[in-house]
Amino acid sequence: MSADLHSEVITVITPPRTVQPCTAAQLAAEAGVSRRMIFLGLKVRRAGCEEMHRMIRDGSLSMNLAAVLVDLFPSHDDQRVVLAEFATLRPREWLGFARRVAALMNGENPRVTEPEPMGSGHRTALKPGSSANRLPSCADSNCHEGEAS
Repeated sequence: MSADLHSEVITVITPPRTVQPCTAAQLAAEAGVSRRMIFLGLKVRRAGCEEMHRMIRDGSLSMNLAAVLVDLFPSHDDQRVVLAEFATLRPREWLGFARRVAALMNGENPRVTEPEPMGSGHRTALKPGSSANRLPSCADSNCHEGEAS
């Protein structure tokens, strides 16, 4: 979701000076988003800190992640601490970090696991000599000169 779309959702959710009753479907149609996004926006608008609102408007924080953060951290002070720590992490690490911090705050001991090595898990290993292990042959016989076969 782009920053412009996040800004539109926040703008539509922010009540104007004169409030006219409308449905979530009307708000969603006006902003060009789903009804679910409107409800997430309302939740974040009510319970999120100002820094969170700013990050959503800038497009650096998704509405979905913001809603999860609001659930995990009801206190604005806790939200600010977690959002400040996001600056040291890659965006794909944000959700896992937030969940681990919430678990620690709740007195739980989140199990930190090492990533599994490639080839482990549910995949079955290829058998030596199977056709899936062979690379397609090149028409040029000098292409792979000097490589072990």
